[in-house]
Amino acid sequence: LEVSRPWETRAVVGSYRFLQRVWRAVVDEETGALRVTDAPADEATRRLLHKVIDGVRGDMEGIRFNTAIAKLIELTNGLTRLPDTPREVAEPLVLMLAPFAPHVAEELWRRLGHEASLAYADFPTADPALLVATTVTYP
Repeated sequence: LEVSRPWETRAVVGSYRFLQRVWRAVVDEETGALRVTDAPADEATRRLLHKVIDGVRGDMEGIRFNTAIAKLIELTNGLTRLPDTPREVAEPLVLMLAPFAPHVAEELWRRLGHEASLAYADFPTADPALLVATTVTYP
């Protein structure tokens, strides 16, 4: 944090596109309706979610914000293959987004049906059982 870094204004476009993808994962772009379903997430999506939760927690503790955001991008990209976003994935995604984009996250949290601010919600915790790899490729 004490090191000065050059500001690249063109990099803002990438951040904007990421926030658009998160928004579209939760809200339908054309109708404004919620794209979130209460159906459970598939096993691969659930494992990805908990891997990202664990990684983002570690990155936040280590003040590695850029890698935490990269993990959120990975999760968001995983959601783009699904027809609808499971609520069990959407809510933790929004909570993890809050430290980086609080206004967008707060709006998405409200659209997810929460009356209280997400500032009062607990940060997601990973399920250790879902962090264990079922198979390992050994080269």
